[in-house]
Amino acid sequence: FLLGFAYQHGVLPIAGTAIEEAIRLNGVAVEANLTAFAAGRAEAVSAGTVVAHADSPQVHVPALPEKLATRVDELGADIALRAADLLAYQSAALVGRYLDLVERAAALGDASFTEAVAVSHHLLLAYKDEYEVARLLTGPEATAAITAAGGAGAKASWKLHPPILKSLGMKRKITVSTRVGVPIMKVLANGKRLRGTVLDPFGRTQMRKLERELIDIFESSIDTVLARVAAGTMTIDEATDIASLPQAVRGYEDLKIERAGIYRSKLATALG
Repeated sequence: FLLGFAYQHGVLPIAGTAIEEAIRLNGVAVEANLTAFAAGRAEAVSAGTVVAHADSPQVHVPALPEKLATRVDELGADIALRAADLLAYQSAALVGRYLDLVERAAALGDASFTEAVAVSHHLLLAYKDEYEVARLLTGPEATAAITAAGGAGAKASWKLHPPILKSLGMKRKITVSTRVGVPIMKVLANGKRLRGTVLDPFGRTQMRKLERELIDIFESSIDTVLARVAAGTMTIDEATDIASLPQAVRGYEDLKIERAGIYRSKLATALG
């Protein structure tokens, strides 16, 4: 936030695009940090803009179906929120898959281990593909961010670098106005039901195959960890460290592929 504020006042000899790229390359809380940077710039332009919107709802998630809501009641608010996010991301079936693993982890009775499993599993399940980007760009949070930065009725544009265009050799981002882009993105967001199916036009890329594979690897590793803890051959602290490993698999494209390789190497070493 302060970095954005300082940049907008012209006291940093660095391009805004370079700062945003550095945030992406760092791979830690990328969306939150980009939002904070933009909010700082908005505050510099119009003092009080961010403060005026500070109390407005920032997260919009759907209500869980009764059966799923009952399952999360004993797991805590954070897990309930992640479950609801997965419902918006994909489906009740994905939420069920998430809760199946979290419940097995929770049965050990260790809060830190359960949290590590819950955070890592959610991160892997909700990978940012084309459908999810479209959903986030057209959701109420995005609309609120535009209004916060530019006021009611503000015009905005997106800087996008679709993987399909990158694979064709396009090295620069394209600019798409929200006026033209929102209707297209809403259609794309509704295509999330195709995610992971044979009809998914984006699911055949190396990146998407890797992301789905990482989910299977993590679930299998947690089952192995649970068995070893139960047998007394692994401590709960060791189990928690293993469950936390996927949280470093962040970033986009090449960076994420690199970190996925590091994760798999550390996992193999930890499991022997």
